[in-house]
Amino acid sequence: SQYKGIDYVNTDGDAAVIGIKLFYPKLNADATMELKMRRLDGYWQLTELNNPEAFIAKLTEVEEKKLKQLNQSTAEQISQALAVESVSLSKMYDDAFGDTQSSLVTVNLKNTSQKEIREVRGIIRVLDKTNGKTVLNWNVRSGADARISAQQPRGIVWKRKLHSFIPCDAALLETNYSYLLAGFKVTAVTFADGTKLELATKLQ
Repeated sequence: SQYKGIDYVNTDGDAAVIGIKLFYPKLNADATMELKMRRLDGYWQLTELNNPEAFIAKLTEVEEKKLKQLNQSTAEQISQALAVESVSLSKMYDDAFGDTQSSLVTVNLKNTSQKEIREVRGIIRVLDKTNGKTVLNWNVRSGADARISAQQPRGIVWKRKLHSFIPCDAALLETNYSYLLAGFKVTAVTFADGTKLELATKLQ
């Protein structure tokens, strides 16, 4: 980022909120970080960042929009080659006592191209239907045994063993699956002839 100056200063006695304007060249966008200050003996002390969540959310939103524009052509080619027909989420117990659990995500795909697909990469996103919040973002790739013949459907199952000390896994352990909704976004398709369609994940 590049410092562009002070956007505003709001004072209230010995307290102040200062807006620092920053410019992000990759995003071609400005964002203002608010700093909370307090007056001490002859100087001002920074006490906290006032808006970190809103600040990051704005940068994320701008970056996602630019990535969407950058990926538009590739995304269209991917959708013409591979269709996501359905996604389902289920739970399984890994032992007879039910002490360990895994989430199973089944993605039914159809190769709509004229070439065999060797590998699929994507993002599994699980949402809480009650509040719309994301419970899990999981980057996955298909194995060598999951090739999809031209013009043929194929179901792929991804298994995630859940650990209670990982926040997203803990949410899956604690939430009734009837309240969850799973989706799948294809991020890359590799064909048997070595050609590849892949979405950019970062701005250069």
